[in-house]
Amino acid sequence: MLIFNNKLRQLIVFFYIALYCASTSLANQYTDKHTAVFYSNTIFSLLSFLVFVFLYSKQNIRGGLQVGIIGLCIILLLSPVYLTSGSNWAIAYFICFSCMAFVFSTSDFDLKDYSSCLVFSYFLIVFLSVFNYFFGGVSGVRSLNYTEIDFFGWGIKSIYGFEGSTANLGGLTPMVFLVSIFYSKGVVRFLGVFISSIIIFWTATDTPWVAIFFSVLIFLLPLTKGYKFSMIVAGFLIFCFSIVLYGSIPNWVDNEVPKSQLTESQIWIEKHLREGTNGRVEIWTKQIDSIANNYGVSNYFFGGPDYAVVPIRWGEGTTENPHNSYINMFFNAGALGVGGLMVLFYFISIGSDKKEFSLFVSLLVAGMTSSDIFYPKNPYYFIMLALLFAASLKRLYKQDVSET
Repeated sequence: MLIFNNKLRQLIVFFYIALYCASTSLANQYTDKHTAVFYSNTIFSLLSFLVFVFLYSKQNIRGGLQVGIIGLCIILLLSPVYLTSGSNWAIAYFICFSCMAFVFSTSDFDLKDYSSCLVFSYFLIVFLSVFNYFFGGVSGVRSLNYTEIDFFGWGIKSIYGFEGSTANLGGLTPMVFLVSIFYSKGVVRFLGVFISSIIIFWTATDTPWVAIFFSVLIFLLPLTKGYKFSMIVAGFLIFCFSIVLYGSIPNWVDNEVPKSQLTESQIWIEKHLREGTNGRVEIWTKQIDSIANNYGVSNYFFGGPDYAVVPIRWGEGTTENPHNSYINMFFNAGALGVGGLMVLFYFISIGSDKKEFSLFVSLLVAGMTSSDIFYPKNPYYFIMLALLFAASLKRLYKQDVSET
């Protein structure tokens, strides 16, 4: 097929398959230490780590980065979270991500080589989602909380991803939109922009609009390399403050604050926040309380996935998924994992050009309302991050060579 006609796309297909196998192996993160699943996950982690070290030894990467990433993987491998709960999510994440980035960095590629494959995959997801929307899908997915949009008096059901979540399309849409503008040509560009614009409306989510707005704004601003990472750090701190603030808002839906005591602007903010986050504020509130009440010192450093499970009023009655990539990483890998992410963010930000940095920002924004951005089960975001990291490493390496 045309989309598999070069080495990069063959590597992408290989990693799609590998990530599927990895996510299947790691499906049960909270197993008993003495079960077969725990031992199989342990073997998978150790073998993956050996493969990672082998690939790593073949690369011309900066010494400081070598020590940092290998050290982080070793620390996570020895993490008390892993030893006590059997969770190796954080270990697998950094190992798989690093392997992908280093393999990509040895291949001559341009992100435009990935764009047509990405847009093709997006069209496939949209087709499956529309099919599921009209014909019921698998396991009754169609019956799960479809939001109804009021469009000039017409009630329109919003379309979900074929896995039953608007986040799967909402997070992917801005990336496809920007890739189509920056890298695609002709019909692919037109279809990518046109279909993703429709999906933004049809999923009834706010995240894609915010991601595209900030990405285009950053693309238009004359930013230097030093300001890029400063902007990410500032945005990350504002985001953390916002999570605590939103998670501390009284539950007005349950009438803890009488509507009569609220101004019209407060009612509008409350309504928009509830609808725009689709229940996430309630999850964040309870998970923040769980951290405050249960976390010990080691949990803050290494994570505590067991404490992520909180009761909710819908679905199965409980959830461990914060629907937020950064909180998800904090639960699974603690401050070390989040620190590892900041290291990756740093190298991507200082080594990327404007187009790559704009795509990177769209992924970071999409991660605020979805847990899939830093999770192997959804490979589109995962592979894009690895490609951005690989492109940055290649540029930084060329700079080092030119300076010596």
